[in-house]
Amino acid sequence: MTGIEDFAWDDKYVFGYNDMAEYEALKKDKPSFTDIYELKRFEELVDENAGILVKVKRVTDNRRFILDLAWLKAVDEQSSNFELLADYSKWFVNNK
Repeated sequence: MTGIEDFAWDDKYVFGYNDMAEYEALKKDKPSFTDIYELKRFEELVDENAGILVKVKRVTDNRRFILDLAWLKAVDEQSSNFELLADYSKWFVNNK
């Protein structure tokens, strides 16, 4: 899994408003939309604003984060999960 688009904290760096060296340093501690994640589990509680939350593990360093499922997509476009994740994201964004 990876991010569909930049996460909220990524915005100012992606659009060039801040220092890229600072961005790279922050990415070590924060999840980024450019990272690759492995889905570990679904969280029991659903956040009214964020929807379904999932615990993921960043592949590069095994750090764990809780992210909104609607912000993620399957890396492998041939995966049976690719369309399912895309459909959920579209549904969530359009029915929020």
